[in-house]
Parts: sequence; C-alpha cells; structure tokens
Amino acid sequence: MKKLWKNKSFLFLFFGRLVTNIGYRDELKEGFSIVFHSLLSVFLLGSVVCNFAIGISMAVLPSYSNDKGGVEIYGFLLAAQSTGVLIGALPSSKLEQFRVGLSAIVMFAIGFTSWFLSAIIPSSMLAISLYGLAWIPIGAINVLFGAINQSIIPNSMYGRISSVTYSLSAIAMPFGSLLGGYLAEIFNSSIVFACSSCGFIMISIVWLLHPKLRKLPTVKEMKPETFLITVNKMNNTSLPMK
Repeated sequence: MKKLWKNKSFLFLFFGRLVTNIGYRDELKEGFSIVFHSLLSVFLLGSVVCNFAIGISMAVLPSYSNDKGGVEIYGFLLAAQSTGVLIGALPSSKLEQFRVGLSAIVMFAIGFTSWFLSAIIPSSMLAISLYGLAWIPIGAINVLFGAINQSIIPNSMYGRISSVTYSLSAIAMPFGSLLGGYLAEIFNSSIVFACSSCGFIMISIVWLLHPKLRKLPTVKEMKPETFLITVNKMNNTSLPMK
C-alpha cells in the first residue's frame, strides 16, 4: 500500500510539473503573439536598438575615458550617467501631460545630439557634461514607457508580455558590448563612442516616420486599442487586433 502511494505521489509530481511547463510555454507563446502583432513590437525594436547602442558604448567607455584624460574621467562619466538618469526620472510625471509620440521623437533626438557632441568635443569637462545631459531624456523616457505599459497592458497579461519585452531587450546589450569591443580594436574609441549615439537618432527617425507612433496621445488617453491590442472580456485576456 505504501509503495502504491509513493508511485501515485511520484506520478502526481511528474504530471504536475509537466502541466505547469506546458502552461508556461503557452503563456509565453501568447505573449510573443501579442507583442509582435501590435505596436508593442515597435516599442520592443526601439528598446533593443537602444540597449545595443548602450552596450557598444559601455565596451569602449574605458578606452574613450583614457583618451580623454585617464581613469578619473571614466569615474566622472559614470557619475554623469547616473546623475542624468536620476534627473530625467524626477520630472517624468510632467512629461505625461504631453503627447507621447512628440515627446519620444524630441527626447531621443536630444539624447543623440548631446551624446554625439560629447564624443567629438576636445574638452573633457564639457564632454562629461554633455554625456550626462544625454542620459536625462533616456531616464525620462524609461519612466514614461513604464507608465505606458501599465496603462495599455491588462493586469492578467502584464507578466507574460513584460517577460517577452524585457528579455529580448536585455539580450541586445551583451551583443552590443561584443561588437563594441571588436570595433575598438579596429577604429579609434572616440569614433566608436560617437557612432553608438546613432542608435538614438534611428529610434527618433522611426517614430517620426511611423504615423501611428508619431500621433500617439498622452498616457492618460491611451487604451489597449491604441496599440492594436484587444481585451477579451470573457476571460480578461488580450488578443492582437487583426
């Protein structure tokens, strides 16, 4: 009897895990389907490009800092980066009052301009200041996009959709670092550092040319349908609009 009970317990644990794994895969597939059949795919593309560009810059930042003046410059650049992100995050609630499409275009363009100038200007202190300035719009956009996700993604779908978007965007950074390290062996670090800023202007151009992204309203006016996501009222799940 005890042996039979142990066998039943083993089967229960085995099939319980099997059902859990199958359910997780189904939810993950659903998350991929919703992301890539809605405007979230363009958001994801922008995040991937941004992280890829940041990965390139992080790989060459020590060499770039050494060319600018030494180890202390590297510390100043990292401090400027953190300060810029913090400053950008503080007034981000004010940014929600403006149209998201216009805000994203302007913010990414400012980030590109400041970053590119910091790479080509000879003055180390001015380069540090411009580099910190470039991270202010990035910090603001991060908070703004987080608010957008909470507004348009139903609570029942938030986990599976965010796991897809965050995972794919995070993968881009190490690949960017790998490419940045390779390019630094061929080109001057300042050139690679300047080119890494082009990722931000690419995002700005995509948003400018994409009519639906360019016309995105304020965060408060957004609904799931704004991003071509429909909500199934019967089971409170999301479906991509056909």
